[in-house]
Amino acid sequence: MPAIESVIECIDEYNERVEKLAQARYPQVAVLKQVKGVGTLIALTFLLTLEDPHRFSKSRDVGGYLGLQPGRRKSGQSEPQMHISKEGDPDNSC
Repeated sequence: MPAIESVIECIDEYNERVEKLAQARYPQVAVLKQVKGVGTLIALTFLLTLEDPHRFSKSRDVGGYLGLQPGRRKSGQSEPQMHISKEGDPDNSC
């Protein structure tokens, strides 16, 4: 068996294991996977990174915790939230 096929086989096996783990221990993954483009690995990473989502008073606070910073435009007394910048977390070099 060529090396590439062996690696593909290993990846498939690990993907199955991650899928089974998510189904057995993290039922919230199924809810997150309903979002277009979100698969098991992304949903599981999101859940495990946040740990306890109830510690955030507003859903908008989650983005800041993950290093996503929404743009701001000051206009008089209002300060509407705009798109999310691509700055991210400076400590994360990945």
